[in-house]
This record gives sequence, C-alpha cells and structure tokens, in this order.
Amino acid sequence: MATRRFRFLIFHSLLLLLPILLYLGGRRISWQWDLTEEGYHTLSETSHQLMADLEQPLTIELFVAEDLPAVLQPAHQRLLALLEQYSHAGGAQVQLTVKHPHADPEIEADLAESGLKPIRINQVRDDQLTMSELWYALRLRTQGFEEIISDLSRLEDPEYQITTAVIRLTHQRQIRLALVGPPLSFGNGGYTFTQNGNLKRAVNSLSAAYEVGLVPVVPNQPLDLNGFDAAFVWGLHYFQPNQLYQLEQAMLAGLPTTLLVAGVEIDPVFAVATARPVTDVDSWFEHLGFRLGRSLIADQKAAKVKYTQTKPPVLKEYPLFPELSAGEGGLGQNETAHGQIDSLVIPWCSPIHPTNPAGVVSKVIGQTSTQAWLQEAPFELNPAKVPGPTTFNRYTVGLHLRGRYDAYFQPESTATDHHPRGTDVALRVWSSDFLATSIRKASTLVWLNQTADAMTRSSLTTGIERRGNAQRPLRALRAEERDNTRRLSLLLAPLLPALIGLLYWVQRRRRSVECYREGARPHDPS
Repeated sequence: MATRRFRFLIFHSLLLLLPILLYLGGRRISWQWDLTEEGYHTLSETSHQLMADLEQPLTIELFVAEDLPAVLQPAHQRLLALLEQYSHAGGAQVQLTVKHPHADPEIEADLAESGLKPIRINQVRDDQLTMSELWYALRLRTQGFEEIISDLSRLEDPEYQITTAVIRLTHQRQIRLALVGPPLSFGNGGYTFTQNGNLKRAVNSLSAAYEVGLVPVVPNQPLDLNGFDAAFVWGLHYFQPNQLYQLEQAMLAGLPTTLLVAGVEIDPVFAVATARPVTDVDSWFEHLGFRLGRSLIADQKAAKVKYTQTKPPVLKEYPLFPELSAGEGGLGQNETAHGQIDSLVIPWCSPIHPTNPAGVVSKVIGQTSTQAWLQEAPFELNPAKVPGPTTFNRYTVGLHLRGRYDAYFQPESTATDHHPRGTDVALRVWSSDFLATSIRKASTLVWLNQTADAMTRSSLTTGIERRGNAQRPLRALRAEERDNTRRLSLLLAPLLPALIGLLYWVQRRRRSVECYREGARPHDPS
C-alpha cells in the first residue's frame, strides 16, 4: 500500500508542477506558429544561407523605446522573433542587442552621429491625441560599414528589407539598375515617366536594394549604359537608330535586360489609343525572337478600376488590365522571378508571338486566361464601352529569351569596341509600356524587385516572401479537400470518446488486478 501511495503522490505532484515548468520554459523559449501559407513569419532558406555564409561578424542593434505604444507591440514582437531567427542562423558571427537610447545619453549621442533621430507617432493618452517622440530603429554593422533602417514602424517587408541590407553590407559594391526610356508626357504633363512622376513608386521600391539610375532617352543624345548591371527599358519605338544600336551593344556585352514593349500607343490622360506604325524596331524584335501585335488584349479575369461616370464612383472590372494568375498557369513558375508571385496585372497589353530564330530559346513566362479576346482599332478605353468578345483565346504577354545573337544594327562610325555577336544574352520581354508605372497591386512591386534580382544576383532574394503575397493566413481548401476533411472528421469523431473509454477501462482493470494481488499476498505473522 505504501508503494501505491508513493506512486500516487509522485504522479499528482508532477501534474501540479507541469504548468509551472511549462510557464518557466515558455519564458525562455520563443514559441510561435507561422500560419501563413507562404511562411511569411519564418526566415526563408535564402536568408538562412546568407547568414550561415557570413565571413565577417555582423552586429544587429535594435533601438527601441521602453514604453513602445500598444499599436506597435504586435509588429514589434514579430520583428523580435525574426531578428532572433537571424541571430540563430548566423551563429557566433551575429551579435543581436536591444538598446533603449532614452536611458543612456551615450547611445543617443552615438545615434546622432549616425544621423538617426527619434520618430514621431500619434498616441492617445487620457482621451487626448498627443504627438510623441520615441526611438524605433535598426542598425546593422560589419567591416566598418553600416546600414540603418531609421523608422521600423513603417517596415512593410521586414525580412526582405533586412536581408537586402545585409547583402549591401557584404557585397563589394551596390548593384546599379538602369530605368531606360523617354520621359514621355501626355496631357500637358499629366503622365510622366520620371522619378518624381509615375515612376516614383517603382524607384522607391527598387532603391531599397539597388542603386537606381534613370537614363532618359532624348533625341540626338547618346545612350550611356556604362556601369549598370541590368536594365528595364520601355518606349523603344521612340529610340533613334543610334540609341537602339547602343542598347543592343550593351545587351550583347552581357547586360541583362527586360524590355517593356507595346504595339498600341496609349494616352492615359485623354483615354486615346492608336496602333503604332511598323518601323525598323519591329524588325529588330523579330531578330530577337518575337513579333508584336497591333491590338489590345481584353480579359474576363482583370483588375478593377475606379469608374467615375457613376455617382458615387464604383470599382469596375477593366478588361484591358488583364490579371495573370499563377494558379491558372498565367505566370511561368519555372521563371525564377515568379517564385513568390500569385498574380500580376498587365496594363494595356498586346499579344506577343515567338518567332523562334535559330540559336534562341524562348519560354513563355506570362499569358492571359483562356477567357481573353482581342480589340482591334479603333480602340475603346472606356471600361463601360469596351466591346465584348466574339471568340475567346489565351494570349502570350511575356517571354524569356536566351541565346547567342548576332548584331542587328550596323556599327556607328565612332564605335571603337563593336560587338558583332553576344556570348549568352538573357532577355525578358513584356508587352506593356506601363508595367512599371501603372501599379495596380503590391505584387507589381514584388515582380519588379524579383525580376531585377533574377537579372543581377542569380535570384539571391527571390526566395523571400513579401507582404503583398502573404495576405491569406491559411490556404483556401479546394472542394475535394473540404470533402475529404469532412469525411475524416466524421470517421474520427467517435474515436475520441472510445479512446477515453478505453483508458478508463484500462485504469479500472489495473486497479482491480492490484487489489487482487494485495488480497492474495500472505499476511506477515509478525
């Protein structure tokens, strides 16, 4: 009996101690479950590998106010968990520290030397809205260089922005990206391809990871692409022959390039469209491996635009902004730049037809849904008047071309280093002049960054999930999966009470056997 009482006391003591042990362990161990389908809150393999390959010590300093407002607390906890993952992945090479500058004047003086200042944020205190100044910044240091994120309250893509900062620190120089095209202006300056015009969002997004340079195409001016590592190019029908020659020479010399082309001239201010005349640039396109149609693609699967002809304005699907879906095969998943993109909106696009020249391999990386049709001239851009389909088809709007091209344009008289043939030219073509300016969704910015990454870094950051594609906490189940889950639930539901009953029976059986053994045991005569 004494043995039974001892086991009883030990068992129930452990039951009482278990919650305490779990509480104490939970304070020392970071528990988190990432319920996003894409693993948005889990450090990607890309970042893991980058930190594991660090050759020099990296210091990560988080400067944060001790009384951080409640509105920032959830994002702050996620950021802390992410920084701990960076520290764990880097091992002894990474030192992570959390500092409170307001409590230490020396830290504040150090931050002032780095040009850092407290951020301003609105807070509600005692039912009054007040403006407060507080520290919330991140500094990364290695080899005498530093990268600073001065306002973490505006950190939209934490892992992407931190990892690209580490890349900038660990690489010899910052990668230079060229945005090349005419600074066209429609409607008295209403639409401009400039850094402070309609390219502003694209430039700001790309500048987080690259040194971005705008190369304006101006008549009678040479096209200087020296020193750039990759280029996005648009408005090719406005290039002069010598400028096309200079672009082609840069491509043959190994400059990775993404061409944004369109067979229809669009004036987005006055909603006017005309077919572009066929010029020598179209012959160059066929030499590169594609032919450009002179029609506009409309698609039943399209983005929505604000239709202002009604009062109040309403969101209306706009067939001339086809939305390519990765799930429906609209985005080539074998294309490294599309690894994290669910959809991509292509404004005012034309069909592309591969011409398959000898020595050039072409791969479709963008195509509409099967519910698309063509609108021929005269074109109607009003979403309420776009003519409906007569037949449906699927159209190519994006190509990846690779091969050894011969030079198409004759050398200039001043050319001293003419390339008659390229070694291995990589080229991406998308049929929209407005892909970098008319940004309808966050996924377009993701596409810009990942295409730049695929062109320059051999896809060093394309494995990092971005906020624009991680809005769903859990993947939506298909109908077949829902049915299987329902059947499994019906089958397993009776097992829980059966299991409880079985455990109860085993316990009763065990106690009966022990009582029998106690009764059968001979009594001690003493």
